[in-house]
Parts: sequence; C-alpha cells; structure tokens
Amino acid sequence: MMGHDRTAMAYIRDFFLADKMLNGEDFEVISFIAVEPGKPIYSIDRFLGINSKEILRFRNAKDTLLHLSTLVDVSKQKYITPTPIKKSNNMIYLYKLDVPLDIDIAVATGLGVFRMLKGEYQGKFLYYSIEQVYNDEPGDIACLINDWIRLKLYIQIMRANDFIDLSLASEWRKNRNELLKFIVGDTKIIEQILDSIFLKDT
Repeated sequence: MMGHDRTAMAYIRDFFLADKMLNGEDFEVISFIAVEPGKPIYSIDRFLGINSKEILRFRNAKDTLLHLSTLVDVSKQKYITPTPIKKSNNMIYLYKLDVPLDIDIAVATGLGVFRMLKGEYQGKFLYYSIEQVYNDEPGDIACLINDWIRLKLYIQIMRANDFIDLSLASEWRKNRNELLKFIVGDTKIIEQILDSIFLKDT
C-alpha cells in the first residue's frame, strides 16, 4: 500500500562529514559522466547505451574508467570522467540511503556515488552531492539544503511505488523550473519521470 504520510527524508539512514577521508584509500567514485564540448552532461548509461550496474563487476574505479574509455569514439571530442568531488574547505557530506542503487538516476539528479573501502560501511554505496555548497561553521547543517533537495528527488524516483512526498509534489506543481535547476543531466527524462509520479492523478 502506498503511503502519503511519509517524506523522502525518512529514507536517509545516516549522513556524516567525511573531511578526513581520502579518495582511493577510504572510498572510490563509481559514478561517471560523459562530457562533450557544447553539449549537456550525460550519464554514461544514456551516452554509451549501457547499464551502469554492469560496471560494478570491476574490482576498482580505475579499471572501470579504463573500460568505459574503450567504448568512446576517440575521433570525436568526447570523454568519460568520474563525477567531480568539489571538497570545499576539505568538507564533503556522505549519505546512506534506504533505496535501490541506480547510478544513472543518481547522476542525473546531481548525486555522485562512492563505494566505501574502509570503515563501518565498507563495501556499501554512499551518495554525495556533485555540487556542494557548504559553509565553515561546524554543526551548521542548514547549508545542506541543496543536498537534501537532490536526495529527495532521487529517493522519490527510486521509491515511487512506496510513497509520494506530498510537499515535494506540491513544490513540483508550483515551481518545477526551480527544482529542475538541481538536475545536472538527462533533464527531459527526469522531468518526464517526475511528471508520471506527481501528476498521474491530476
């Protein structure tokens, strides 16, 4: 039975500041984007016509990137790169979610994906906001609002059969253009998915 009294935030199981963690030692980035000058950013699923879950079979992110690079037409100005980590003042927040993993949708909604190599979540997948906007005040989580909007969009898509976030649905109907500013790739596809979720009863 679908719930209408839950919000997407209920599916965030944990989040923490990972200011001491190192890429390649504590975690590795397993989400990638396709870049072509003058063109929108694409998730690799749509750009290369593959299922990004298939790349999880590679033992590390370096092997994954090497494999993806072989699928790109080198005669054109196109390249594959991991989703960026803009560690403002060495700050980055990671999020553990209770949702299925879909790297394609995550990237489109502005989220990168880490595979943890150490610690409590070793071997698990955590998410981060590709475009982080944080301040320098310890414990001030108000600066995470942009992260939370992206997380809510992703969670709603991945849990569409379980619940409808009514506040997010209302915001979508009134200010969809503002929410679409948080989408970093495959904008039309994500817009169609959210329309099918939020407008199906209208």
